[in-house]
Amino acid sequence: MASTTVERKLEAEPQAVYDAARTALPALGYTIWKERPVAYLLLSKGRQDGKDLEVNARCSMIRPSILGITVTGDLPENRLTELGEAVLDQVVASLSG
Repeated sequence: MASTTVERKLEAEPQAVYDAARTALPALGYTIWKERPVAYLLLSKGRQDGKDLEVNARCSMIRPSILGITVTGDLPENRLTELGEAVLDQVVASLSG
């Protein structure tokens, strides 16, 4: 099973980034099964390309906020990276709109 992490620095308050991630994950078809709001941590599960995935989001507690997305599953690493980037893109779109 492969795992990859992608990160992006966002010029937004950590709470706003966390809230955007809470919206982005379900919008992309992932089910959040555990939330740790004090730690700005979200754990989710889902399926892509016929495979089970774990997609976890963590956000730094200072501004600018760094959002990290870790994707784990039985897919090639480049595909896991694409899926992580899609979550980051969805968060950015949510913050912008």
